Amino acid sequence: SFSAPQMETDGVVDAAGAEAAKAEANALFQQKHYAKALEAYDRAIQLNANNAVYFANRAFAHIRLEELGSAVADATEAIRIDPTYAKGYYRRGSANMLMGKFKLALKDFKQVARANPKDPHVRK
Repeated sequence: SFSAPQMETDGVVDAAGAEAAKAEANALFQQKHYAKALEAYDRAIQLNANNAVYFANRAFAHIRLEELGSAVADATEAIRIDPTYAKGYYRRGSANMLMGKFKLALKDFKQVARANPKDPHVRK
């Protein structure tokens, strides 16, 4: 059965193309090619700007490249798209921590803990 793509923004959503770009970005990230991964995440976001995962992943690439302001911006966008997506808070908390913004970081980490009360990794 055919289902129409979601049109939540003013752009055309190419979900399949975006997922392919994300897969490429993830592979590049695994190989520690963070700048190239960033470019592939950019492509994924251009094709589908409604996916919180793409912004959270791009935030992680920004963290690895020590582009912490950009990491906070992307993580914040991930949270705006999906306020229940814990990784958005985790990425923003990590970037804030690295910038020495401990109160902001703690606030985000507490949000992660609230969202995942049974996850033992969250408590560490």
